[in-house]
Amino acid sequence: MNKLVLIIVCLITAQASALNVQKFKPISGQEYEGIGIYSSYGIARGHIEASYYMSFLQNALEFGSVGSNTSLDTIAEYFLTSHFQFAMGLSDQVTFRASLPINLYSKVEPIGTYVTTEDVSMGDLSLNATFTLLDRGVNQLDKWGIGVTPFLTIPFQNEDDFFGDTSFTGGAIVSLDQHLHRRHYVAMNIGTKFRKKETLVNLTVGPEFLYGFSYVYRLSCEKKWDLVVELLGSTTYAKFFSEEVSSPYEGFLSVRKRSQNDLWEWLVGIGQGGNNGYGAPDYHLYSGFSYRFVSDKTTPIKHCCEILDIPPAMGTFVFRIENPNGMQITLPITIRAENKDEILYQAADHQLSQELPAGHYQVTVQEGEINHVIDFDIEPAMQTEKSLF
Repeated sequence: MNKLVLIIVCLITAQASALNVQKFKPISGQEYEGIGIYSSYGIARGHIEASYYMSFLQNALEFGSVGSNTSLDTIAEYFLTSHFQFAMGLSDQVTFRASLPINLYSKVEPIGTYVTTEDVSMGDLSLNATFTLLDRGVNQLDKWGIGVTPFLTIPFQNEDDFFGDTSFTGGAIVSLDQHLHRRHYVAMNIGTKFRKKETLVNLTVGPEFLYGFSYVYRLSCEKKWDLVVELLGSTTYAKFFSEEVSSPYEGFLSVRKRSQNDLWEWLVGIGQGGNNGYGAPDYHLYSGFSYRFVSDKTTPIKHCCEILDIPPAMGTFVFRIENPNGMQITLPITIRAENKDEILYQAADHQLSQELPAGHYQVTVQEGEINHVIDFDIEPAMQTEKSLF
């Protein structure tokens, strides 16, 4: 795995500005979709979700020399982070979230020193809300959903260990997602982050373009196991995808287990930086637990693969054939569906009683070379009677 290499053009001692290299931000308050990618929908009105994650990453920030992969100075070697999160469904179209990361252990060497610090520190408070603009519906396939998530981070002045920013940051993320199949869900995020320009030796990070992709596969609908694959990245507008160190991206692979009542979930996963961008670690380990608090009048929304096929509403069709004298006559009878292609019943009989799904049908009676055609409708839990004299 490649490590972040900030090319030192001049061997000078520089004062570090704040640069938050902890990019892993698990998202709470979603209907069991992505882990770090926003969906177009949050949680139902009145639902409250609390979650706690632990993550460990190695080598999110290092220095190297020109033309060499040899590390000269490891700046942010280890982060062991707790992520506390809270989400509330304000309405069926708006979900509010708050999250706060805390480093339980970090091994950091400030720029221009050879002294390693190991301490506990608090990250920036993050506030955001997802607004559903285009509802993809509940348990509907092949329908796109669109949402927007504005966000704000409030700094706690922990820039010395590269775990926070010196000033407020904010922006918005647009999400596009769809259930392609009962087991397949995809989502894409694009957005922007406004921030004060920060310089670290020859790396300058200002306003950024954000992007991400997510794929969820339902490993087991019955036992509720999910596989989640995601990619998150960013790049500065000043050097839009033209400089590797300012365009980090990281891949994640997660396995999630949900309870049968959909009130709690547990997940575990691994991540790895895909290039030498700042904050892209050698490896990333994480695990988390969340619990959903709901009122008696609401229930969590299940994914469509977990909804059992509901039998169609049925009705009864009663049909008989008689001559003008009231005597029963046996003739070939055929019942077809509305499209007139599918044959639902075919036999020679003088009467029948047939259960059929609600809908429009056609019964045909063949009398020699004459076909008697009768249209009829079936209503749920009702009996429809027709006869031929």
